[in-house]
Amino acid sequence: MRKFVALAVSVVLAITLAVLGSTGAGASDRAPKGAKTGPAAPAAHAAQFDDEDEDWCDEEDPECDDEDLEEDEDWLDEVPPQVKITKATCAAAKCTVDVTVTDAEPSSGIAAVEGTVRTTFKKAGCRGKAGGRACTATESRRMTAKRLAEGRYRLQVARVRKGTHELRVTAVDNEDNRSKVARVTRTTR
Repeated sequence: MRKFVALAVSVVLAITLAVLGSTGAGASDRAPKGAKTGPAAPAAHAAQFDDEDEDWCDEEDPECDDEDLEEDEDWLDEVPPQVKITKATCAAAKCTVDVTVTDAEPSSGIAAVEGTVRTTFKKAGCRGKAGGRACTATESRRMTAKRLAEGRYRLQVARVRKGTHELRVTAVDNEDNRSKVARVTRTTR
């Protein structure tokens, strides 16, 4: 969002400079970063702008400081978390998955750990291909996640059919960065 605003400010500044240049006011008045603007300067010059960092703030805002903007850039969490399955079992119509979730610094924190189980099972009363149709079906169910400790979660789902279970787990941090899917397959008979 900040880069979009900075781009918008640079476009407005370029248009203002072009208009001033065409009216004979001279386009050499672009205020450098940190420079004070004079009373005859156009309103577009009231914003500080750094072409390299694309950071900007309004000079009249006492709470806005270029150092604050640099600090803000340091804490942006743009790296998705990572999920590792440490244990997965499916028995007695219940599947359980233990995972560890890590989020590299600077971390906004983990917002959610989500899991699904996709079960492929044999249809009842089907022997081989029934009239050219497959004898297997699939169903997907959401797993419920419980936080065990910092970075450790357990996901479970009950009442699963006998068959082949693909267990899929992802994590989402507070900046909506989504991890790659961690998956493992288990079979119950």
